[in-house]
Amino acid sequence: MYYLLFFFYLLLASFFIPRFTFIKNSHLTPKILLSLFIIKIAAGLAYGYISQHFYANGSDAWALNYYGNEEYSLMLSKPKEFLMSIFKPNEGEYFGNFFGSTASFWNSLKNNILIKIIAILNIFSKGNYYINSLFFNFFCFFGHIALYRVFLDLYPKCKRIVLLGCFLLPSTLYFSSGLNKDCVVFALLGAFSYYLYFSLKNHFTLKRISIIFFTSIGILLVRNYVIAALLPAAIALIICSRYKTNILKTYFSTYMLLGFLVFLIILLQPVLNPIQIISQKQQDFFKLPVATSQMQTDTLTGGALNFILTAPMAINHAFVRPYIGEFSSVFYSLASAEVLFYLVLFLVMLIYYKSTGAYNPFVVFGILSAVMLFIFIGYIVPNAGSLIRYRSIYLPLIIIPVWCSIDKIKILNLLNINSKNI
Repeated sequence: MYYLLFFFYLLLASFFIPRFTFIKNSHLTPKILLSLFIIKIAAGLAYGYISQHFYANGSDAWALNYYGNEEYSLMLSKPKEFLMSIFKPNEGEYFGNFFGSTASFWNSLKNNILIKIIAILNIFSKGNYYINSLFFNFFCFFGHIALYRVFLDLYPKCKRIVLLGCFLLPSTLYFSSGLNKDCVVFALLGAFSYYLYFSLKNHFTLKRISIIFFTSIGILLVRNYVIAALLPAAIALIICSRYKTNILKTYFSTYMLLGFLVFLIILLQPVLNPIQIISQKQQDFFKLPVATSQMQTDTLTGGALNFILTAPMAINHAFVRPYIGEFSSVFYSLASAEVLFYLVLFLVMLIYYKSTGAYNPFVVFGILSAVMLFIFIGYIVPNAGSLIRYRSIYLPLIIIPVWCSIDKIKILNLLNINSKNI
């Protein structure tokens, strides 16, 4: 029965995918769209299978689906309690600990939102993990399309690279295809970026403003630290785009001003000190069972000097780990090879850089947002598995501009290859 349901929904989704106006306006052919969608669904199936059979205690995705089934039963038997329970903190939780990972209503809320969504989807999926995964990936596919349309507008001569960067970066594809928060955040990030970019390029409308607002709220509720990284860059992006100011000066001034405001907030409300929040996040990770991919991680003490001194570790974790051969698992070997490829790509870009004509405030917005998120992850995450997963969904914001800024003609000439044959 589940097989029949899965293929029925897959055929239904495949029928509608090329017919949505938003997707059609990407100007990808139906054949390419369906191929990309099937790859996305296959990645979701692989994620579900691997996380169930190769993780000792399963994964968050299967746990969410399990609790979704429990909520489905509650929805049928006590619909009022189903609706109201999302607003009630669990025992020992309170509302004030917004950025906390433990004893926080808000930390539980991000899972509760997904669990409620899964419970509703169970009306159609009968609780099957893989069918729910298909529904999630159908939604997430719009995030890929949104990013593709933005970057294609920025780099119209790099269509193949943009296609690869938006849809087929290995870790991004894999981790954004699970029944998890990464899938949701990636879709919301794509929509947020798309409507912000085209609103600034064309004009703001009530529809665009509404979508920007609701995607921001969605990101805030599911991963609050992501919106904290996006907002400063978004403010600078808006100033640059509306007033045609110098891009680098505007971003620098915006971050300096916000840094000063954060300093004032710390003086008035020490509990909002971002360094202490990051330190507590790291401590919460240390309390989890030691992972097989655990990395040596310097402990944050909450002091500014300690935060600065541990920055090299955070940068190393964020941009370089895991090393080749650091872990014996084939999964980490593949992840290491991917990181090495990106580092080589960056090095080639530095040597064979070309002006793409896309020195656009949005490119700086994407890179700065991703770099801030990478470093934050580098500080708090002490194991390679979680590190790879968390940073994966922000990779396109960095990799696409780097890849598109490589002068292919110079490289082909160096290799004595005629570019007309490529």
